[in-house]
Amino acid sequence: MCGARVRPEDDECRECGEPLLPSAVDSVDITAVETPRPTGSPNPILPSETNPDIQFDPVPARRSPWLAIGLGAAVLLGGGAFALSGGEPAVDEQPAPAPVEPAPAATPAAAPSCASLQALEGHWTFTTEVTASRVVQSSGLNGYYTVDISLEGCTATAALTKTGHTSRTYTDARIQRATTTLDPGDSMATGTFTLESSLGVQGTTEFSFSAQGDTLSGTYRQRGDRWNDAGLSGFLVGARGDETPERFVAAEQPCSTRCSLACGLAIRDDLADEPVQSCVEQCEADPSAAAQCGDAQPLPDAYALALEGPAKLSALCKQVGGCAKKIGNAHPKAPTLASDRLPPGWSEVTMIRAKREGGVRLALHGAAGWWLSEPVFDLPTGVRLGKLRLYSRRLSEGTERMYVLGLARPGATDSASEAYLACRLDAEPTCVRVHRSRGSLVNALPEGVLSVEPGAADAVGVFHW
Repeated sequence: MCGARVRPEDDECRECGEPLLPSAVDSVDITAVETPRPTGSPNPILPSETNPDIQFDPVPARRSPWLAIGLGAAVLLGGGAFALSGGEPAVDEQPAPAPVEPAPAATPAAAPSCASLQALEGHWTFTTEVTASRVVQSSGLNGYYTVDISLEGCTATAALTKTGHTSRTYTDARIQRATTTLDPGDSMATGTFTLESSLGVQGTTEFSFSAQGDTLSGTYRQRGDRWNDAGLSGFLVGARGDETPERFVAAEQPCSTRCSLACGLAIRDDLADEPVQSCVEQCEADPSAAAQCGDAQPLPDAYALALEGPAKLSALCKQVGGCAKKIGNAHPKAPTLASDRLPPGWSEVTMIRAKREGGVRLALHGAAGWWLSEPVFDLPTGVRLGKLRLYSRRLSEGTERMYVLGLARPGATDSASEAYLACRLDAEPTCVRVHRSRGSLVNALPEGVLSVEPGAADAVGVFHW
């Protein structure tokens, strides 16, 4: 197309800026040329399609090659074309008008990632809650933090301070601090913090933040040695300024946070984007429904801990040949939760051992009566019971404690396998049991999700219950 707009005095093409060949003025060859495409790519991929953060300034409209062909044909047919012999314009033609300078480009809007970082700028106070852990008793515990986020261009620097954890405020010597640069993501900005106090390094934790107005939300998980030992992960709720958030309910968080928990992202690093995106779309369409990961599965029969009831405890014990007065030689007193640790309408949760069968069972007493579980595991005669524990946790489902978590080990040795227990104390209780090796990640998560990591049991992934 160079020859279509060239003048004799031009050394460069007015269309593309390339140097003119000696024959450019003397010969006009208007031909449509297609740029070859890479093999295997039927359509060219624009940068903006793979990276929506890229912004382009508006450019002046260019003349279509096909329009130029039509115009050139009309000029040639009318006898008013260029004088090809010397490159001079025909006598009855006027010189081509000088090109119009394009208007200055408008200042582009902030890229999405930069805009999300700008929303995070400032001082925040937030609380974390453990929703998943290798150590059952850590579930439901809280951590207390502040973070100051400053922005220079599109680079965000976050200074994090941990001031305490459940029922404990740190002294100056124990306050933990770390600073890092946040990596902007599609829905959250993420940073990895190596926290230190005057007593030394306290571990590495990854936080992901998202802000809506003066409200902070997001997720977190431990990294490094702490992840291998404790494996704590969960979500966070915060507010701009120094006020500590009061309400801490997972179902009230943004869909990106809810789906991160529902998909067990903390222990499924290689999860594809589709199940998470499907969860977010369903969540945004109906926020009142429980968040459900796109690849969530129904609870396997092997994980359901069957319950009989409601009835009197004596009637339930009669069905199993009577209940022993002691749960075992190593446990003269069974682990028990009283009414002050349970939701309204529930007065006791304990472990019971039948006389005829060696298996330990769960017994739950509510307003309608007692419920008795099938054996958590079979215990051969003469085998000493291992660790037995019960904990009550609300697990981000409101102010009332909705979950009972338990741990039962059939053998006294550290190498013995464990049974992870979780019960939701609704009007009709439901319980799950997953056999695992010590330290495996099996977790009851908010909104009725069970997350099981590979190696913990035969069926892995996330399940409804």
